[in-house]
Amino acid sequence: MEKTVKKRKYHLDFLRILAAFLIVVNHSEIVELYGSGAYSTAGSFALCWMTTLVVINIYLFYLISGALLLGKEEPNRVIYGKRLPRFLALTVVTVAFTYVFRCFPNLNAGDFFRGLFAGNMDVTHWYLYTYMGFLVMVPFLRRAVRGMTHTDAIALVCFRALFDTLLPLARYVTTYKGWADVPFPGSFGVPLAAIDILFYPILGYYLENVLPWEKANWKWAALSGVVIAGSSLLSTLVTMHQGLRTAFSGSYLRMNVYATAMAAFVLVKYLFLRAGELPRWFTKILETACPLMLGVYILEPVLRPVVKPLLIGWMGPGASPIVTSLWYSFFGVVVYSAMTWVLRKLPGLREIL
Repeated sequence: MEKTVKKRKYHLDFLRILAAFLIVVNHSEIVELYGSGAYSTAGSFALCWMTTLVVINIYLFYLISGALLLGKEEPNRVIYGKRLPRFLALTVVTVAFTYVFRCFPNLNAGDFFRGLFAGNMDVTHWYLYTYMGFLVMVPFLRRAVRGMTHTDAIALVCFRALFDTLLPLARYVTTYKGWADVPFPGSFGVPLAAIDILFYPILGYYLENVLPWEKANWKWAALSGVVIAGSSLLSTLVTMHQGLRTAFSGSYLRMNVYATAMAAFVLVKYLFLRAGELPRWFTKILETACPLMLGVYILEPVLRPVVKPLLIGWMGPGASPIVTSLWYSFFGVVVYSAMTWVLRKLPGLREIL
Protein backbone atom coordinates (compact mmCIF):
# COMPACT_ATOMS: atom_id res chain seq x y z
CA MET A 1 0.00 0.00 0.00
CA GLU A 2 1.34 3.42 -0.91
CA LYS A 3 2.04 5.82 1.90
CA THR A 4 -0.23 8.87 1.77
CA VAL A 5 1.71 12.13 1.63
CA LYS A 6 -0.07 14.93 3.41
CA LYS A 7 -0.39 18.09 1.38
CA ARG A 8 1.17 21.12 3.02
CA LYS A 9 -1.34 23.73 4.13
CA TYR A 10 0.22 26.83 2.62
CA HIS A 11 -2.57 29.12 3.78
CA LEU A 12 -1.56 28.40 7.39
CA ASP A 13 2.06 29.19 6.52
CA PHE A 14 0.96 32.52 5.06
CA LEU A 15 -1.23 33.30 8.08
CA ARG A 16 1.65 32.58 10.43
CA ILE A 17 3.93 34.95 8.53
CA LEU A 18 1.18 37.58 8.47
CA ALA A 19 0.63 37.20 12.22
CA ALA A 20 4.35 37.62 12.96
CA PHE A 21 4.51 40.74 10.78
CA LEU A 22 1.48 42.22 12.56
CA ILE A 23 3.11 41.50 15.93
CA VAL A 24 6.15 43.55 14.91
CA VAL A 25 3.84 46.35 13.69
CA ASN A 26 1.95 46.16 16.98
CA HIS A 27 5.20 46.64 18.89
CA SER A 28 6.07 49.76 16.92
CA GLU A 29 4.74 53.19 17.85
CA ILE A 30 2.41 53.29 14.86
CA VAL A 31 -0.43 51.76 16.89
CA GLU A 32 -0.25 54.67 19.35
CA LEU A 33 -0.30 57.48 16.81
CA TYR A 34 -4.05 57.64 16.31
CA GLY A 35 -4.47 59.28 19.72
CA SER A 36 -1.35 61.45 19.66
CA GLY A 37 -3.09 64.59 18.45
CA ALA A 38 -0.46 65.02 15.73
CA TYR A 39 -2.84 64.15 12.90
CA SER A 40 -6.13 65.41 11.54
CA THR A 41 -9.37 63.65 12.40
CA ALA A 42 -9.24 61.81 9.07
CA GLY A 43 -5.61 60.80 9.63
CA SER A 44 -6.32 59.63 13.18
CA PHE A 45 -9.33 57.67 11.89
CA ALA A 46 -7.17 55.90 9.28
CA LEU A 47 -4.51 55.06 11.88
CA CYS A 48 -7.13 53.82 14.34
CA TRP A 49 -8.76 51.67 11.67
CA MET A 50 -5.37 50.19 10.77
CA THR A 51 -4.73 49.43 14.44
CA THR A 52 -7.98 47.46 14.73
CA LEU A 53 -6.62 45.23 11.97
CA VAL A 54 -3.12 44.96 13.43
CA VAL A 55 -4.34 43.65 16.80
CA ILE A 56 -5.57 40.36 15.32
CA ASN A 57 -1.92 39.19 15.33
CA ILE A 58 -1.76 36.81 18.28
CA TYR A 59 -5.32 35.58 17.71
CA LEU A 60 -4.30 34.34 14.27
CA PHE A 61 -1.64 32.23 16.01
CA TYR A 62 -4.34 30.79 18.28
CA LEU A 63 -6.55 29.93 15.30
CA ILE A 64 -3.60 28.29 13.52
CA SER A 65 -2.75 26.25 16.64
CA GLY A 66 -6.27 24.87 16.81
CA ALA A 67 -6.36 24.18 13.08
CA LEU A 68 -3.10 22.22 13.23
CA LEU A 69 -3.19 20.42 16.57
CA LEU A 70 -6.80 19.69 17.48
CA GLY A 71 -7.43 17.61 14.37
CA LYS A 72 -4.35 15.43 14.83
CA GLU A 73 -4.48 11.82 15.92
CA GLU A 74 -1.49 11.27 18.18
CA PRO A 75 -0.98 9.73 21.63
CA ASN A 76 -0.77 11.91 24.72
CA ARG A 77 2.90 11.03 25.13
CA VAL A 78 3.65 13.13 22.05
CA ILE A 79 2.02 16.16 23.69
CA TYR A 80 3.41 15.67 27.19
CA GLY A 81 6.67 14.00 26.22
CA LYS A 82 7.65 16.05 23.16
CA ARG A 83 5.67 19.23 22.46
CA LEU A 84 5.30 20.48 26.04
CA PRO A 85 8.95 19.86 27.07
CA ARG A 86 10.10 21.57 23.87
CA PHE A 87 8.12 24.70 24.66
CA LEU A 88 9.20 24.63 28.30
CA ALA A 89 12.84 24.48 27.20
CA LEU A 90 12.23 27.27 24.69
CA THR A 91 10.65 29.43 27.40
CA VAL A 92 13.60 28.93 29.75
CA VAL A 93 16.09 29.74 26.96
CA THR A 94 14.08 32.81 25.94
CA VAL A 95 13.91 34.16 29.50
CA ALA A 96 17.64 33.48 29.99
CA PHE A 97 18.51 35.26 26.74
CA THR A 98 16.31 38.23 27.66
CA TYR A 99 17.77 38.47 31.16
CA VAL A 100 21.39 38.26 30.07
CA PHE A 101 20.91 40.70 27.20
CA ARG A 102 19.28 43.32 29.41
CA CYS A 103 21.15 42.89 32.69
CA PHE A 104 24.71 41.85 31.78
CA PRO A 105 27.07 42.04 33.63
CA ASN A 106 24.90 42.53 36.72
CA LEU A 107 23.45 39.04 36.79
CA ASN A 108 21.68 37.47 39.74
CA ALA A 109 20.26 33.94 39.84
CA GLY A 110 17.40 35.00 42.11
CA ASP A 111 16.29 37.74 39.73
CA PHE A 112 16.43 35.31 36.83
CA PHE A 113 14.29 32.65 38.48
CA ARG A 114 11.81 35.21 39.79
CA GLY A 115 11.42 36.52 36.24
CA LEU A 116 11.12 32.98 34.88
CA PHE A 117 8.43 31.83 37.28
CA ALA A 118 6.56 35.13 37.32
CA GLY A 119 6.56 35.27 33.52
CA ASN A 120 7.41 38.97 33.58
CA MET A 121 10.95 39.08 32.18
CA ASP A 122 9.36 40.55 29.07
CA VAL A 123 5.61 41.04 29.07
CA THR A 124 5.43 40.43 25.31
CA HIS A 125 6.59 36.83 25.87
CA TRP A 126 3.39 35.93 27.72
CA TYR A 127 2.34 33.90 24.69
CA LEU A 128 4.93 31.21 25.50
CA TYR A 129 3.36 30.58 28.90
CA THR A 130 -0.16 30.67 27.48
CA TYR A 131 0.79 28.23 24.74
CA MET A 132 2.16 25.76 27.28
CA GLY A 133 -1.20 25.90 29.03
CA PHE A 134 -2.87 25.21 25.69
CA LEU A 135 -0.63 22.18 25.11
CA VAL A 136 -1.67 20.76 28.48
CA MET A 137 -5.31 21.03 27.39
CA VAL A 138 -4.86 19.68 23.85
CA PRO A 139 -5.87 16.04 24.60
CA PHE A 140 -9.05 17.26 26.32
CA LEU A 141 -9.85 19.79 23.61
CA ARG A 142 -9.39 17.13 20.92
CA ARG A 143 -12.07 15.03 22.51
CA ALA A 144 -14.28 18.11 22.96
CA VAL A 145 -14.19 19.12 19.28
CA ARG A 146 -14.92 15.70 17.82
CA GLY A 147 -18.35 15.82 16.26
CA MET A 148 -18.41 19.62 16.41
CA THR A 149 -21.32 21.02 14.40
CA HIS A 150 -22.10 24.36 12.76
CA THR A 151 -24.62 25.01 15.52
CA ASP A 152 -21.89 24.54 18.15
CA ALA A 153 -19.65 27.08 16.43
CA ILE A 154 -22.47 29.58 15.99
CA ALA A 155 -23.34 29.30 19.68
CA LEU A 156 -19.74 29.99 20.73
CA VAL A 157 -19.47 32.98 18.39
CA CYS A 158 -22.78 34.37 19.65
CA PHE A 159 -21.64 34.13 23.27
CA ARG A 160 -18.35 35.76 22.30
CA ALA A 161 -20.27 38.57 20.62
CA LEU A 162 -22.30 39.01 23.80
CA PHE A 163 -19.24 39.41 26.02
CA ASP A 164 -16.92 41.26 23.64
CA THR A 165 -19.25 43.39 21.50
CA LEU A 166 -22.81 43.76 22.77
CA LEU A 167 -22.13 44.37 26.47
CA PRO A 168 -19.24 46.84 25.86
CA LEU A 169 -21.40 48.69 23.32
CA ALA A 170 -24.34 48.82 25.73
CA ARG A 171 -22.12 50.14 28.51
CA TYR A 172 -20.58 52.70 26.20
CA VAL A 173 -24.00 53.99 25.14
CA THR A 174 -25.32 54.18 28.72
CA THR A 175 -22.17 56.01 29.84
CA TYR A 176 -22.47 58.46 26.95
CA LYS A 177 -26.16 59.10 27.68
CA GLY A 178 -25.61 59.29 31.43
CA TRP A 179 -27.93 56.37 32.09
CA ALA A 180 -27.51 53.67 34.71
CA ASP A 181 -25.08 50.93 33.77
CA VAL A 182 -26.41 47.77 32.16
CA PRO A 183 -26.89 45.16 34.93
CA PHE A 184 -25.21 41.87 34.16
CA PRO A 185 -24.24 39.07 36.57
CA GLY A 186 -20.46 39.11 36.85
CA SER A 187 -20.42 35.49 37.98
CA PHE A 188 -21.95 34.33 34.70
CA GLY A 189 -19.48 33.23 32.08
CA VAL A 190 -19.02 30.82 29.18
CA PRO A 191 -15.37 29.77 29.38
CA LEU A 192 -15.23 28.13 25.94
CA ALA A 193 -16.39 31.41 24.42
CA ALA A 194 -14.83 33.96 26.76
CA ILE A 195 -11.31 32.55 27.31
CA ASP A 196 -9.02 33.22 24.36
CA ILE A 197 -6.88 30.10 24.61
CA LEU A 198 -10.05 27.97 24.48
CA PHE A 199 -12.22 29.92 22.04
CA TYR A 200 -9.73 30.61 19.25
CA PRO A 201 -8.18 27.11 18.94
CA ILE A 202 -11.65 25.54 18.94
CA LEU A 203 -12.84 27.93 16.24
CA GLY A 204 -9.57 27.41 14.36
CA TYR A 205 -10.31 23.69 14.29
CA TYR A 206 -13.85 24.42 13.12
CA LEU A 207 -12.81 26.80 10.34
CA GLU A 208 -10.14 24.43 9.07
CA ASN A 209 -11.79 21.04 9.43
CA VAL A 210 -15.57 21.38 9.74
CA LEU A 211 -16.54 24.10 7.27
CA PRO A 212 -17.54 22.52 3.93
CA TRP A 213 -14.69 23.97 1.88
CA GLU A 214 -15.73 21.95 -1.15
CA LYS A 215 -18.69 24.34 -1.41
CA ALA A 216 -16.62 27.53 -1.06
CA ASN A 217 -17.31 30.23 -3.64
CA TRP A 218 -16.88 33.96 -4.15
CA LYS A 219 -19.65 34.66 -1.63
CA TRP A 220 -17.41 33.34 1.12
CA ALA A 221 -14.71 35.86 0.18
CA ALA A 222 -17.25 38.68 -0.12
CA LEU A 223 -18.80 37.91 3.26
CA SER A 224 -15.35 37.66 4.88
CA GLY A 225 -14.45 41.07 3.45
CA VAL A 226 -17.69 42.57 4.75
CA VAL A 227 -17.07 41.13 8.24
CA ILE A 228 -13.48 42.43 8.31
CA ALA A 229 -14.52 45.89 7.12
CA GLY A 230 -17.64 46.09 9.28
CA SER A 231 -16.14 44.81 12.54
CA SER A 232 -13.01 46.96 12.26
CA LEU A 233 -15.09 50.00 11.28
CA LEU A 234 -17.35 49.62 14.31
CA SER A 235 -14.35 49.37 16.65
CA THR A 236 -12.79 52.41 14.99
CA LEU A 237 -15.95 54.52 15.22
CA VAL A 238 -16.45 53.79 18.93
CA THR A 239 -12.75 54.40 19.70
CA MET A 240 -12.70 57.67 17.76
CA HIS A 241 -15.97 58.86 19.27
CA GLN A 242 -14.66 58.19 22.75
CA GLY A 243 -11.34 59.88 21.97
CA LEU A 244 -12.85 63.02 20.48
CA ARG A 245 -15.39 63.27 23.30
CA THR A 246 -13.16 62.55 26.30
CA ALA A 247 -9.76 60.89 25.79
CA PHE A 248 -8.35 58.21 23.52
CA SER A 249 -7.85 54.70 24.87
CA GLY A 250 -7.47 51.25 23.42
CA SER A 251 -10.30 49.68 25.40
CA TYR A 252 -12.57 49.27 22.37
CA LEU A 253 -9.98 48.40 19.73
CA ARG A 254 -10.30 44.66 20.39
CA MET A 255 -14.08 44.73 20.71
CA ASN A 256 -14.59 42.83 17.44
CA VAL A 257 -11.17 41.25 17.00
CA TYR A 258 -12.63 37.73 17.16
CA ALA A 259 -14.77 38.42 14.08
CA THR A 260 -11.93 40.10 12.19
CA ALA A 261 -9.47 37.29 12.93
CA MET A 262 -11.87 34.50 11.90
CA ALA A 263 -12.91 36.34 8.73
CA ALA A 264 -9.24 36.88 7.82
CA PHE A 265 -8.62 33.15 8.31
CA VAL A 266 -11.53 32.23 6.01
CA LEU A 267 -10.57 34.81 3.38
CA VAL A 268 -6.93 33.69 3.20
CA LYS A 269 -7.83 30.00 2.99
CA TYR A 270 -10.41 30.67 0.28
CA LEU A 271 -7.92 32.69 -1.78
CA PHE A 272 -5.33 29.92 -1.53
CA LEU A 273 -7.88 27.28 -2.53
CA ARG A 274 -9.07 29.47 -5.40
CA ALA A 275 -5.50 29.98 -6.60
CA GLY A 276 -5.01 26.25 -7.13
CA GLU A 277 -1.44 25.18 -7.83
CA LEU A 278 0.90 27.82 -6.41
CA PRO A 279 4.16 28.90 -8.12
CA ARG A 280 7.12 26.94 -6.84
CA TRP A 281 9.05 30.09 -5.90
CA PHE A 282 6.15 31.24 -3.73
CA THR A 283 5.76 27.93 -1.92
CA LYS A 284 9.52 27.85 -1.35
CA ILE A 285 9.35 31.25 0.34
CA LEU A 286 6.50 30.07 2.56
CA GLU A 287 8.24 26.81 3.44
CA THR A 288 11.46 28.65 4.32
CA ALA A 289 9.98 31.60 6.19
CA CYS A 290 7.19 29.94 8.17
CA PRO A 291 9.40 27.94 10.60
CA LEU A 292 11.29 31.16 11.43
CA MET A 293 8.31 33.15 12.67
CA LEU A 294 8.46 31.91 16.26
CA GLY A 295 12.02 33.23 16.41
CA VAL A 296 10.81 36.60 15.11
CA TYR A 297 8.29 36.75 17.94
CA ILE A 298 10.94 35.86 20.53
CA LEU A 299 13.79 38.05 19.30
CA GLU A 300 11.95 41.24 18.32
CA PRO A 301 10.92 42.52 21.78
CA VAL A 302 14.43 41.98 23.15
CA LEU A 303 16.54 43.23 20.26
CA ARG A 304 14.31 46.10 19.12
CA PRO A 305 16.33 48.81 20.96
CA VAL A 306 19.41 47.74 18.99
CA VAL A 307 17.97 46.69 15.63
CA LYS A 308 15.43 49.46 15.13
CA PRO A 309 17.93 52.38 15.24
CA LEU A 310 20.11 50.52 12.75
CA LEU A 311 17.21 50.07 10.34
CA ILE A 312 15.74 53.57 10.52
CA GLY A 313 18.73 55.68 11.61
CA TRP A 314 19.57 56.76 8.09
CA MET A 315 16.15 58.46 7.78
CA GLY A 316 17.07 61.15 10.29
CA PRO A 317 15.17 62.58 13.28
CA GLY A 318 12.55 64.32 11.11
CA ALA A 319 11.26 61.15 9.45
CA SER A 320 7.55 60.35 9.71
CA PRO A 321 6.79 57.85 12.51
CA ILE A 322 4.40 56.09 10.14
CA VAL A 323 7.14 55.58 7.55
CA THR A 324 9.78 54.53 10.09
CA SER A 325 7.40 52.09 11.81
CA LEU A 326 6.35 50.39 8.60
CA TRP A 327 9.94 50.29 7.34
CA TYR A 328 11.12 48.75 10.59
CA SER A 329 8.23 46.27 10.67
CA PHE A 330 8.94 44.92 7.20
CA PHE A 331 12.73 44.78 7.35
CA GLY A 332 12.67 43.84 11.02
CA VAL A 333 10.88 40.61 10.11
CA VAL A 334 13.60 39.96 7.53
CA VAL A 335 16.42 40.63 10.00
CA TYR A 336 14.93 38.58 12.85
CA SER A 337 14.13 35.75 10.42
CA ALA A 338 17.77 35.70 9.32
CA MET A 339 18.89 35.59 12.96
CA THR A 340 16.50 32.74 13.66
CA TRP A 341 17.77 30.84 10.61
CA VAL A 342 21.32 31.09 12.00
CA LEU A 343 20.26 30.11 15.52
CA ARG A 344 18.41 27.05 14.22
CA LYS A 345 21.72 25.79 12.87
CA LEU A 346 23.12 25.55 16.40
CA PRO A 347 22.89 22.23 18.27
CA GLY A 348 20.25 22.37 20.98
CA LEU A 349 18.46 25.37 19.57
CA ARG A 350 17.65 23.48 16.40
CA GLU A 351 15.39 21.13 18.35
CA ILE A 352 13.39 23.78 20.25
CA LEU A 353 13.30 26.93 18.08
